[in-house]
Amino acid sequence: MPDSARDLTDLPSAPAESGRMPPRMQRNRGAARVVIGPAGLADLYQKPPCRVLFPRVEKGEPPAAVMVTTSGGMTGGDRIDYEVSVAPGARATLTTQAAEKIYRSLGDEAEMEVRLEVGAGGYLEWLPQECILFNRSNFVRHTHVTLDPTATLLAVEAVVFGRTAHGESVTECALHDAWRIRVGGRLRWADGLSLDAETIGRLHDPYAFGGALAVATVVVYTPDCAARLETARALLEKALKKETKPAFDADGELEPQPSPRDTSAAPERLKAGVTLVSGLMVTRFVGRDTAELRGCLMDYLMALRAELTGLPARLPRVWRI
Repeated sequence: MPDSARDLTDLPSAPAESGRMPPRMQRNRGAARVVIGPAGLADLYQKPPCRVLFPRVEKGEPPAAVMVTTSGGMTGGDRIDYEVSVAPGARATLTTQAAEKIYRSLGDEAEMEVRLEVGAGGYLEWLPQECILFNRSNFVRHTHVTLDPTATLLAVEAVVFGRTAHGESVTECALHDAWRIRVGGRLRWADGLSLDAETIGRLHDPYAFGGALAVATVVVYTPDCAARLETARALLEKALKKETKPAFDADGELEPQPSPRDTSAAPERLKAGVTLVSGLMVTRFVGRDTAELRGCLMDYLMALRAELTGLPARLPRVWRI
């Protein structure tokens, strides 16, 4: 059913000769806005198919919000807008309930716009789970981040090319994934990844993706990023070798961890590196085994979180469901 008068006027008229209305593809236009203040949730807006859930967290943890897409994924013509604002001195953890699935498109783009803002002394963990691209999908995502110079950000985005457990492979795909991060009003980092029917073969190019089936980017900003670079490199090396320590919850019970990984052939299947770019730490992952990359990424994020904040080395529980 149309949800506004405007929708009624947009409906095509039925041809007189047939008396039937031509088919109209249903499209999703979802949005969610979350504002976190020092005392917790300060403002919330959600438009289907987007919903926001607020699970209980352990004592001392930042308030957490879980983004849910009730449509089960996106396809050509869909659009989702996420906006997250963390007030000065506030802390927040934002994640997604599951991996975002981008289904086959008939030609139109599936669009996602993400806007993150962190005020003075604020802290934001932007930890969405991976985005799975189906064959012949068409996905455009823009992530805009605005930070106060005294804020702290831990953000991740991961992309998986096909459901490998189902024997799927991506031979046709269009992807444009762009980041823009501004600190104190000044552009500090601009990044973009574009693939189309002509360049998707770069997934197998040894000088590009090297046969990778999944890629991920972790971005960290804190006022003393440069001083933390070598520590981050050491944490990444431990994650690649599966040397991170298990985390415990407030009751002393062992937190659920990623399943054990065989790291004997990790250099061939999984590669990662971290560097400093304009005062931000950027870590890249490329892997031929999606489960192995996810496990290593989780280990690294947990260790990095503990190093940055002194909080326990854990991720939102939805990452382990």
